[in-house]
Amino acid sequence: MKTFLVASLLISCEVMPFLIGQTFAVVDNFTHAVLDENFSAVWSSACRIDEASHQVTYNKYTSFEPQRVHSLHIVSFHIGDSFDHIDADKRMVYYSFFVLPSHVYDGRYQYSTSSINEDKINASGTRFIHRTEMNLSKSVNGATLSFNGNVKNLEDHSFNGFMLVFITENQLFENITWNYVFRDYGLNKTLNLAGLSADTFSGTWSIPNGVNANNIQVIAAVYDIDTKDPTNKWPYCIQSVCDVCGHSVAVPEFPNVWVCLLAVMSIFTAVMILIPQRKVSMRKISKHERKLVDATKIDCP
Repeated sequence: MKTFLVASLLISCEVMPFLIGQTFAVVDNFTHAVLDENFSAVWSSACRIDEASHQVTYNKYTSFEPQRVHSLHIVSFHIGDSFDHIDADKRMVYYSFFVLPSHVYDGRYQYSTSSINEDKINASGTRFIHRTEMNLSKSVNGATLSFNGNVKNLEDHSFNGFMLVFITENQLFENITWNYVFRDYGLNKTLNLAGLSADTFSGTWSIPNGVNANNIQVIAAVYDIDTKDPTNKWPYCIQSVCDVCGHSVAVPEFPNVWVCLLAVMSIFTAVMILIPQRKVSMRKISKHERKLVDATKIDCP
């Protein structure tokens, strides 16, 4: 019996970290990976200061155990500089932003100006969402970028929305190093998912001259048209993924039942192991004491 209990405890200790690792995000209480759409320019001193803090913040929301996981993805739309793109300008107008730098978190569920804001990121990441799971990978063949992945609806009711694929480039240098610079959209796809169903996506992008294929990072994001800004009707982003981490899964709003059961089993097993040991120890002491008493007995006449 004791061998069985010890084995159960060891199994619980091994399995629980695996389940927790598959269930919980990098940041406590995060329900998904947040998308930060940043508006910036190399000519702005405020933007250069803000850019310097991006990588530090990004690293805070990155885990490498047991594999790389991101709880934050950044897409930087540059305005009026050498990295400018016509769709970057349109995106800024879409969100009604005319201040640099600016940050839009999860489709403007939250936003900040002047600098990236961890409080806003955390507020976005901990809210209740329609749970989805995403996978994404990319490959480069010559001057052609290919990407593919899937989106899974983790709820038992339908999901309606769309997804955007952003092509970004890292390690661009102009005065300082700039990362996550928006280069183009890779895909804009409507999503209509039945409960617990999945859909795949794929696309290609012709890499233009001046873009380093080794520094391309592909980011995909899902937007929920049923949860949106009450005034401007911007659909909120509910999940994001990049080809570097490759996988993002929503966190249940309530603790995983298997994790709870394993925790209870571990506690119960530990108690069951300790109690018999205590009883055995007490019996040994009692017998020893009886022997001492017997050895000191004096026969009365």
